Amino acid sequence: MERCADRAQARGGVAGGRLAFLERATMLTQDPARRTERALGAAGANLQAGAFDTVRQLLSIAEAGATIDLQQARIDLIAADLAFVTTGAVTRHPCC
Repeated sequence: MERCADRAQARGGVAGGRLAFLERATMLTQDPARRTERALGAAGANLQAGAFDTVRQLLSIAEAGATIDLQQARIDLIAADLAFVTTGAVTRHPCC
């Protein structure tokens, strides 16, 4: 599934097709560590595509299987990016 997603992207295919392959690869993966990694990859791709509800679902899957600090840090980063994009929050530095 991951290879299909890569081929779809290389051919300039529809982004949705690539996203569907990544999500499907996540759902079919039995190994918790690999499933977490695939969920994180799919969440990042869906964030870029603007599929925010899907990002939330994939982050839940990743969080359930996260076993190392690096995975948790990636979850936190994607969640922060999602929060920034969906709230439209623009913060300014106090001096500006």
